[in-house]
Amino acid sequence: YGTLFMAYCADLAEQYEVLLGWVNGGNSSRIGSFLPDPLCGPPPEHDPRTMRVLRQPPATGPMRLKTPRLAESYIGLSWSLYLFAPPLQFVQALPSMAIEEQPQKPESLPPARPGCPHASAKALSFGPDAAADSSLETGRRILRWLQQTGAGKKEWRTYLDEPGAREKGWQRAVWAAIRADHGGLLETPAGYLVGTHALVLKVLRDDGRKFSVREAGKRIKPSLGQFHLGLDSYTEAYRREAPTCNKALEAISEPGSFDLARQHTSDILLEALQRGQPPVRIDVLKDLLEPVAARMAPKWFGLPDETYVVTRVSHWNAPAEPAAFPGHFWNSSRYAFNPFTSAETERLSAIDGQAIVAAVTKHVSAIGRHKLSGTVAQAIGNDMASYPTDADVGRVLAGAMLGWISTTLGTGSRLLDDWISTGEFARQQLSWVGATGNFDTARSHFEDAMLKSIGLQPVPENKHRVVAGHFTCLNGRWLKKGRLVILGLESSCAEQAENNVTDSHIYFGLANAGARPPHGCPARSLALGMLFGMLAAMSETVNIRYGDGRLLADISPR
Repeated sequence: YGTLFMAYCADLAEQYEVLLGWVNGGNSSRIGSFLPDPLCGPPPEHDPRTMRVLRQPPATGPMRLKTPRLAESYIGLSWSLYLFAPPLQFVQALPSMAIEEQPQKPESLPPARPGCPHASAKALSFGPDAAADSSLETGRRILRWLQQTGAGKKEWRTYLDEPGAREKGWQRAVWAAIRADHGGLLETPAGYLVGTHALVLKVLRDDGRKFSVREAGKRIKPSLGQFHLGLDSYTEAYRREAPTCNKALEAISEPGSFDLARQHTSDILLEALQRGQPPVRIDVLKDLLEPVAARMAPKWFGLPDETYVVTRVSHWNAPAEPAAFPGHFWNSSRYAFNPFTSAETERLSAIDGQAIVAAVTKHVSAIGRHKLSGTVAQAIGNDMASYPTDADVGRVLAGAMLGWISTTLGTGSRLLDDWISTGEFARQQLSWVGATGNFDTARSHFEDAMLKSIGLQPVPENKHRVVAGHFTCLNGRWLKKGRLVILGLESSCAEQAENNVTDSHIYFGLANAGARPPHGCPARSLALGMLFGMLAAMSETVNIRYGDGRLLADISPR
């Protein structure tokens, strides 16, 4: 007895793997709900799971169904088979796609945990000596196919933005081909793709007269209202609103952020260990990164206050009220700053953003703008000239929190997922034994490996601008006014890595890099201090092993 599932679909990632995610406890937000299908979903490894099932009328109330643990389960996967049925256009294009096979360099893969689902992708993701030739040829094939078949914006997005393309190394391969064969600049239906370090820097350093952030501003307005991250720096509105907020964020020191993150990380891990018999399964984002950020935030922002803004982690179907930190701060950032959008992210951005601003404004009015706690909140509240009303204070304070959370937690998620799944964290932890645990020691110990890792997979991996004028030239080419410009930050870092250079500023928008552009992340020191503090506390408090799923880990006491 058993179940045979058969599907014929046009898009494996958007159809079959979506259903697979639902069965395994996922949902449209790509964040696990931990409620897999009771029959077909994977059984829990340690404790039985209780499912609530509605009864058939006339019976009322839910029925509770307890599912067995993995060792006792009568359900398991026997086999699966993926078959590819190519479209006729692809078959007809095969002769033109053929290339003469070249001798391959022997691949040198980084050490990875056996069975790690990311291991195969790493060959395309780490430097020039790790299958660089094959990665470049893969990118050339993909570009050739996209151009010859007249692919539209949706197809380009598949290779530039989808997680599946990233895991397989296709995203990195496409950017490698753009750098190698197109001088780092390629016009596509998705927009101009800019991939070399020099060109990315040139666009980022523009004040908005040639390359404008107005598209981000247009997307921010329905959620947060006006915020300086969506204003060009040459405008009067930017010069009025940005300086006080940015200066307050820049004043947060790495050592101060480190101490706070180290203490809260240690506390949260010890609390998690009390939940059951070790090893205890945690979601690295929801059970660690988000709670740490929520406990750190009052020091600078005075929020969450548990009255108007409550502490709650992200959830795909969370109610809009009460406003939650950090849960409600993801969608507005994703919609505003990702070059690629969808109707769903647009809808959620407006709902969540409006709820956040309303709640923060109520907090400001209830306490009084001159009595706010938190260094950033105080600086904004006391600047009557730049932010004359409580509503102005509320939207700018909400925007400052949003900018910090999305970049820092996104970066932390990728860093910890990579380090835990490949065994890098265990290697770093071994050499940390006996360290004093202060900031200088932690930075000296973790900095090189950490910056290299987040440089290879920065968050965001792409930024966007809009061509602002009729006479805008880049790399000797005249660009069309109004077209989207997609900046490959990850591509820029990859080029630097190929040249054995680490640019630790590019993935923070050139923050603190000298002649910093107006939209470089002013909270860079806050973010780095937080990551150093978390790594130190994790090394001191728990042993961690990969939990057989993205961002899942099993922890036990040191």
